[in-house]
Amino acid sequence: MRPYRSAPFRFRFCFAAVLLGGLPLRSVQADEPIVIPQFVPKDAAAAKALAEQGKAGKASEAPSAAHSSEPSAAVWHQRHDDYFRRNWGIEILGVRHVSSGYMLEFKYRILDSAKAAVLNEKRSKAFVIDEATDTRLAVPAMENIGELRQSSSPEEGRVYYIIFGNPGKLVKKDGHVDVVIGRFRADGIVVE
Repeated sequence: MRPYRSAPFRFRFCFAAVLLGGLPLRSVQADEPIVIPQFVPKDAAAAKALAEQGKAGKASEAPSAAHSSEPSAAVWHQRHDDYFRRNWGIEILGVRHVSSGYMLEFKYRILDSAKAAVLNEKRSKAFVIDEATDTRLAVPAMENIGELRQSSSPEEGRVYYIIFGNPGKLVKKDGHVDVVIGRFRADGIVVE
């Protein structure tokens, strides 16, 4: 009777190499030694300098990672605000998570009520398309309330919203979505 082995040696080595990261995946013979190169400083001063350099590198990377998501929403607004003001008579205030991330709120301010009338028409179907998965997310309809959107006649200077469902928190923060309301379409809005 042959003893039970959980996985062949080659599979275990490949899996370990993937976990360690950076090691190339290749076939290894059972008797071939595994060598993992490491940099070891010769003296204590060099080791301390290397450790401080690693800490400084991580500290300098953290703020840039935190700020990388903020400009993307601002950049989108800089590029597209004039178009929506001129052609649709609205100012898009953004798309953000509400209800613990299970819903998305699209907010806009009406600047020209005649141009923005299509956004408040009840018969205009509204939905969000997640660019990462190409999934359409609709406006939920409550039994006693109806759809979670405002459909009154548009008034200039007033802020309106539309709530879209986000089942399973599909759309993440800093994700890109397209908002479609009848003939109106806003592509690539960054979720805040």
